[in-house]
Amino acid sequence: MRIFVISQSEVIGHTGGAISVFGHFCNMLDKAGYEVYAMCWSESTAVPSYLNERIHFVNLRYVNGGQSRFSRSLRFLIDTDKPDLLVFFFPFLYTYAHLPGRYDSIPRILMFHSRPDFYFAQKHNPRLSLSLCYRNTVSQILLGSFKDLLPRFIRKGPVTVIPNYVAGPDVLCDYSATRKRIVYLSRIDPRKGIDLLIDAFALLHPMYPDWSVDVWGESETEEYLEKMKSRVESKGLEGSFFFRGVTRESLKAMLDYDFCAFPSRFEGFSLGLAEAMSLGLPCVGLKSCTGVNELVLDGVNGILCDDDPQSFARGMEKLMLSQELRAEMGKKAGLYMEQFSESVYEQKWLSLIHDILEHGKARGCCSNRSADVRKLVRL
Repeated sequence: MRIFVISQSEVIGHTGGAISVFGHFCNMLDKAGYEVYAMCWSESTAVPSYLNERIHFVNLRYVNGGQSRFSRSLRFLIDTDKPDLLVFFFPFLYTYAHLPGRYDSIPRILMFHSRPDFYFAQKHNPRLSLSLCYRNTVSQILLGSFKDLLPRFIRKGPVTVIPNYVAGPDVLCDYSATRKRIVYLSRIDPRKGIDLLIDAFALLHPMYPDWSVDVWGESETEEYLEKMKSRVESKGLEGSFFFRGVTRESLKAMLDYDFCAFPSRFEGFSLGLAEAMSLGLPCVGLKSCTGVNELVLDGVNGILCDDDPQSFARGMEKLMLSQELRAEMGKKAGLYMEQFSESVYEQKWLSLIHDILEHGKARGCCSNRSADVRKLVRL
């Protein structure tokens, strides 16, 4: 069976969660015995090194000598190679495809790699154009609560909940040592709450001068990073609050910390947060942030706070003061993340794809949070 996996331009020469998911997803299908066409639209002529050798990598920009638009190139390949399933990584890619009615018999999967309302709030809102071409499709969301954020025409059809997977760590956090170090691993942009973390830590620093914060991640713009560095200096935190840049060994890097502060105000399914929890790090996050408030169970595997420096500082202080509390919450954080293992992720995806291909049409269902929270609370 032949599957087209259609992604964005950044699959070549870039890093990030969506790129990692794209590579793993294509390789998973290849290992399962499907014939995989991994597609993008990019000016680069390079081939991603992370894809298995058997995978057909297609840069749609250069189909037919580079003379065709995205939609025309994709249609040409559909006509010539006759895929059994189309997988679109983002809603805008689905709308750009402009698939006419003659392709309605080909089942499709539409992925949402963040909160669905994020995509429909963009400048070029794809809601209308997507509704006109949305046929024979199952949509995949990361969390059950996200279904309410989908447009009605999508909610009426099959929707399935498959979260991202979290790579299982080789070792867990050592609770016997107090390092007095706090970590935040995420992209650095205005939605990630870096300003809140700086202001909250500034309230704590006079009382706990030997504690420090490390922020790992790529900055969206140099201008914003410099703005945050200036904020650190204005609060007198130059020797205690650091921007460490990008790491390709995030799990290893986070082992050397006592807990994770995660002040993001907007998330889909944060791999940075999930990885920290999988290591056994308790986390402090915001009550108001979806994606955070479904992974962090307040008072169980972490602490949820209001979106103000005073509340966030109080949450951080609780973990700074108690090694016993860090160990208790951290162990439950690691246990909670077992439901997001790679094996569970692959089983869900392969089961869905097998079902779609077997019946020749999109089928799926929406389920709620898969963890038994009550059991975890009792531990």
